[in-house]
Amino acid sequence: DGTTNHGWFQADDFRLYYKGTSGIGVVPSAADSLAISTDGCFIVINSDSRRNLTLYAVDGRAVAQINAPAGLSRHQAAPGFYILAGHKILLH
Repeated sequence: DGTTNHGWFQADDFRLYYKGTSGIGVVPSAADSLAISTDGCFIVINSDSRRNLTLYAVDGRAVAQINAPAGLSRHQAAPGFYILAGHKILLH
């Protein structure tokens, strides 16, 4: 019937970057004032101002709201692929 995906999904233009064995990789945003990195199951955000960000699953569902203060902050999430501030990230 075409309405059931049986656990599969399609992602176009998806890039996955592996940043060494530490699991830490910085992904700069279009604005120089925001940097997003990962550390295991933590999202690390470095911002020059307070930000309210939405964390999305790759299927487009909003899964969390992140209230990041100015400076460096860490936010835990379940392992998986996510989109945050327009960047694809992997938590493991």
